[in-house]
Amino acid sequence: MKVAFSQFWPGFRGDASFFYRLLEAEGLNPQDVSGRKDKPDLEFVSVFPSRRDLLLRKLNTVLSRSPSGGSEQALANTIDTLPKRLAPTRVWFTGENIRVPHGQDFDYSLSYEQDPYTSSNTYFPLWYTHLDWFGKPEFNHRVGKDVRADELMRPRSLSESKPKFACAFIGNPHPMRSRAIEALSMFGEVDVFGKAVGKPVKYKADIAKNYKYMICFENDLFPGYVTEKLLDAYLAETVPIYWGLLGGDKDINSKSFINLADFSSIAETIDQLHSVNKNQYEEIYSEPFLVKKPSIQNLIEVIRSAK
Repeated sequence: MKVAFSQFWPGFRGDASFFYRLLEAEGLNPQDVSGRKDKPDLEFVSVFPSRRDLLLRKLNTVLSRSPSGGSEQALANTIDTLPKRLAPTRVWFTGENIRVPHGQDFDYSLSYEQDPYTSSNTYFPLWYTHLDWFGKPEFNHRVGKDVRADELMRPRSLSESKPKFACAFIGNPHPMRSRAIEALSMFGEVDVFGKAVGKPVKYKADIAKNYKYMICFENDLFPGYVTEKLLDAYLAETVPIYWGLLGGDKDINSKSFINLADFSSIAETIDQLHSVNKNQYEEIYSEPFLVKKPSIQNLIEVIRSAK
């Protein structure tokens, strides 16, 4: 099967992606023809503009401000459009909290939206791509640990004490994260790591295993918008302090973390943390992350239909 990938994030490699490996696992012998003249059978389109698109958008802005209008404005209205369809089957995918582009030239969408939209949309949060779908553990390069879904469905035990209160790994200094870290610092010391604060780390688990909690907030509240952050915090051997909405997700065990979105304020969350004694902490810590492994059968059926 010839497959093309377009508008994915910088550094993305189609032949090393989750989708490519899924095609291999289904015995479809994928060939990445992105950027070639070969006509693909299946096309995945994401939401990150290419350098060309960014330049065109800048040109669009300049032209739209031109006092002459006319033909220049007509050009400005046409250059920022969706790339031309390449394949008979076209799938839109987002790892960002972006709505499904209804009415545009896609056959299926993989998104955070939990409405199937007459079966054309499949709920597919980013953390799905970090599970072991292909017969061997999936190494998590941010945490530094292998991921096995069967282990995530079992209780875990607290093997050693954790001397420190909480940590956070910040790549994006979102205001909500900053507010929460400031407020929680009144309760206990919160150590912050990550590129945003000039303290990059190779593997989160090497540091986080010494902390009771890890602060792991999404960038926004939207039902079902669950990225890799919650899973990372759990894998790093902490109890996650989360900010996000599971929506109708029934796979993640909500007892395995503390969700600030369940409280009316950060102050109420801190009151809850004050009330957690050693035994209660161990009870939360021991909860499995997953109630059951999610299904990707809808996605499998989509790629099979493209044969």
